[in-house]
Amino acid sequence: TGLLFPVDLTCAADGALLALKSLVPVKAAELPQNGIQLAGERHHLLGLNGRGLVSANGYTYIFEAADGRFALSLTRQEDIDILPALTFGTFEGCDDHQLHNRDHWLPDLREIFKTMPIDQLVQQGIACGVPIASYETSSPGNLAGAWCTLHHRPSRAIKRPRTQPLVLDFTSLWAGPLAGSLLVDIGATVIKVESSDRPDGSRNGNQTFYDLMNGGKLNLALDFKDAEDLDMLTRLVDQADIILEGSRPRALKQLGLDAETLVNKTAGKTWVSITAHGRYGDNANRIGFGDDISVEAGLPAIMEHCHGSPCFVGDAIADPFTGLHAAFAAYAGYLSGGGLIDLPMVNVLKYALKTGHLLGMNEKDMDLESRAIPYPPRRVKNQAGATGADTTLIREGLAKGRLDAHTAG
Repeated sequence: TGLLFPVDLTCAADGALLALKSLVPVKAAELPQNGIQLAGERHHLLGLNGRGLVSANGYTYIFEAADGRFALSLTRQEDIDILPALTFGTFEGCDDHQLHNRDHWLPDLREIFKTMPIDQLVQQGIACGVPIASYETSSPGNLAGAWCTLHHRPSRAIKRPRTQPLVLDFTSLWAGPLAGSLLVDIGATVIKVESSDRPDGSRNGNQTFYDLMNGGKLNLALDFKDAEDLDMLTRLVDQADIILEGSRPRALKQLGLDAETLVNKTAGKTWVSITAHGRYGDNANRIGFGDDISVEAGLPAIMEHCHGSPCFVGDAIADPFTGLHAAFAAYAGYLSGGGLIDLPMVNVLKYALKTGHLLGMNEKDMDLESRAIPYPPRRVKNQAGATGADTTLIREGLAKGRLDAHTAG
């Protein structure tokens, strides 16, 4: 859209990266120059542009309801298939309602939403399991809450580790993989764990972006329905120093991996739980993606306040901000004794907004920001491996006993 966002989010992104850098020896880290560079990498690689009430990637929309606005991400075909349930049967499904045909049926959907109360829509969307979010209008300065919460800190302290951690990365898409890639940069051995049936969907996207997020990681593919593979997974989790989880908590619990139990029984283990709206309480099972989360955090409402109409800010901006903060939280937890870190993406973005609002931007800063040349994407240092490329190597390492934290070397 070419409109400037009037809150200095740069400080929050750069601050998270500086905090991570402060924890590692300068010579041991190959971290990016600054944090805000990471927020625009996919934007540049895909050649995306602002679209106002439609997200830069074209999959999330700000809709009008009868008494307000809300955001809905229609990223997956299953999100479109659930629209009849979301609208209580008013929008009837048919074979033409496909991802690539959205221009044919979106106008009808918009008119239906205008007749429905906002609270009813959001509650029904959450119940249906679609990525939906209320349109937040609170001032950034009034946003409350921490960006993460530490649970289940071990009762006994452990010595500061002298080796780099072994990390299991169960995440996909952007936020979690970015956190894992930053841990690779500081020397950690990171194993990307994927289901052999459903590997990370971003493998099918831009290859350069995927390499930036996943290069330098070992690649493990397991059949989560196979008893032998599940046993291997359990042993890996027992030995890992850091676990990165990017799904709803019930996903890994169904595999017999209970974060609370594992952290309580193992001194020093750090489990980072990245969710859309929080690990516990009523929002524990809510689905969210970077753009609809940004709506609930309040970014489009700030644009409306400053420019007269709402619009999305950046490209799924909650993802890179969460990835930066998750990397810092993971490594800080590793160094300080471990624990379960509850890290909701919406809280990270609210925290960034509040921090940026408190620092403020004067007119001179805004003018310079509007004329600045965006940072280019980073250079790919390591190409990402194929799905399961290192499964045999990891299996052999486990067979010899404890998996060495530098198996990749």
